[in-house]
Amino acid sequence: MSAPFLAPYHSSLTQSLVHHPDRKDQGRQTVYIAIISKRNSPVRTKCLNPNAIGARAQARGHKRAFNHSSNNSPLPFPKLTWAMLPKKAKSLTFWSRRPEELAQTPASLSDMHGTLSLTKDKHNKRCLPLETLPFEIIHKILLSLDAGSILRLGQTSRALYALCHSNHVWSSLLYEDFHMFQRSADYERLYQDRKALGRRWKEGHARVHYLDDKDGHQGCIYSLAWLDHRTILSTSRDRTIKIWDIFTRQCLATYTSSHQGSILCVAIAPSGKYAVTGSSDRSCIVWSVQSNKSCNELQRYTKHHDQSVMSVVFIHNDVVVTGSRDATLCIWNVLRGDTLHVLRGHTGAVNVVKVLGSDDRVVSGSADGTVRIWCTATGSCLQTLESQIGGISCLQVVVDERERTIWAGGIIHHRIQIWSSDGDVRTMTTPSGHTDLMRCLDAIEDRVVTVGYDKVIKIWDTQTGRCAVNFQSGHEGRIFCVLMGRTTVISAGYDKRIMVLNFGHGLSSDLSK
Repeated sequence: MSAPFLAPYHSSLTQSLVHHPDRKDQGRQTVYIAIISKRNSPVRTKCLNPNAIGARAQARGHKRAFNHSSNNSPLPFPKLTWAMLPKKAKSLTFWSRRPEELAQTPASLSDMHGTLSLTKDKHNKRCLPLETLPFEIIHKILLSLDAGSILRLGQTSRALYALCHSNHVWSSLLYEDFHMFQRSADYERLYQDRKALGRRWKEGHARVHYLDDKDGHQGCIYSLAWLDHRTILSTSRDRTIKIWDIFTRQCLATYTSSHQGSILCVAIAPSGKYAVTGSSDRSCIVWSVQSNKSCNELQRYTKHHDQSVMSVVFIHNDVVVTGSRDATLCIWNVLRGDTLHVLRGHTGAVNVVKVLGSDDRVVSGSADGTVRIWCTATGSCLQTLESQIGGISCLQVVVDERERTIWAGGIIHHRIQIWSSDGDVRTMTTPSGHTDLMRCLDAIEDRVVTVGYDKVIKIWDTQTGRCAVNFQSGHEGRIFCVLMGRTTVISAGYDKRIMVLNFGHGLSSDLSK
């Protein structure tokens, strides 16, 4: 039976692993990074297997491949010769030569103008025929090249230099290569930074810091949530919620809740106006979130569940779905507290609930070893997926440019199971898997991060299914929660500390938005 929730998608993540063993990244080893942390001292990182990064990255010394000087001078390149130009660039700059000239190959670009058939522009100046074409045509030609070829082509003449370094070209290239549509005054710089960021994710090149321990939680931290690209909310066993700026490392506010037990989960409404926390005392509290990131407790509800509330997710700005240890899910209105549907079918604790692509579908993972897809409009179960890894401890819906998949972690077997877009099931087990219970998953774009009781943070590439980077020794105890941003990974757990892995240090701040 094909999966109804993923019907529009046809490619399979795990099939690509089987049928494309010669892919470039397939043979790469996992990069192991040790985080060396001592109280009241700077945090350092050390790569334990530098050979896994590759000779090119080691020679670069993790420096950016593109260096931009403060006066916006041209990018430094070695002395350019005709042999160095890629085939496409040669054809574009050399296309106007006469047949009798084709046998001649210039030794350098300075010699090229002597062998080309030059023409004159509207100002009666000699130039390459390519330069006389309308900008729209030149733009389309340039977009058929890669970034390195465009930069080299820009060195053939002053006119082409201006075209090859124009914001219009680089904004189009940024969207074509990375699907980014971001306002910027310097799209070339933004493209270069995005390229460098991709390398850092693959090589584990991140700066590590911890949020201010002086204002930290007094109990272990169970959940994290984004308020915006630089502000997070944390909940703890100490029954408080705290708001943090992850870049200044400061605690912006602390609020003590009326929960009578540990705060196990939190969710923020899509509008950012409301937050809901769930507790081990079976209660849920609705909070209002102000524009200045302050929170006010609105109402406490205890009628939706009989045991601990393990997970919560918003499906509308005023409707949430909560999962509980009592094996039920409840859909209810946060403003009135009215119960809309009670979802029954699981026989074990519902450990996680996630939105599945649209507001009318949610997916739940349970300790009974099943994953269920529910219709929130009717409260009916659409599909039950049997796990091959035992009970489900964590789950995430992963959406990349190719397909939508469900990644789930097992309670007993410590493996990852993936349900792919064609409804097929693949259980992925690798030598770099977790050695203890996997507690939390998060994902963005083509990357997944997993954490667990083995105190390890793993970053996975969804396109190859391999563990790209393994961070260890960053936490002194079990890791309970993790958040992934475009440039950061944030984790917290038993040691009461919030750790930030910043992959975007020194790059454009637009990349984190």
